[in-house]
Amino acid sequence: MKAAFLPDRGVVKVDGEDARNFLNGLVTTDITLLQPGLGRFGALLTPQGKITVDFLITEAPAELRKVMRPDIGIALIDLDQSEA
Repeated sequence: MKAAFLPDRGVVKVDGEDARNFLNGLVTTDITLLQPGLGRFGALLTPQGKITVDFLITEAPAELRKVMRPDIGIALIDLDQSEA
C-alpha cells in the first residue's frame, strides 16, 4: 500500500476487546467490513445526524497487531489533525 505524508492529518488508534462493538455503534462505517490495506470512508455524527468529523478507517496490518496484541483487532482512523 502506498502512503503519503499529509501534515494536516492525524491517526487515532482504537484497540481493545470491545473496540469493534464500540466503533460499530459510533461511526457510519460498517466495521465488520474492515480489512488490512483497505480504507473505508466514514463519519462521526451528532445524535441529530450532523457530521462532526469525516475520516478514513482501516484495520491495522497483521505486522502491527503482532507487536501489540494479536488476538485483538485494531482500527486506525485517519482524520483532520485538529480532531485527532
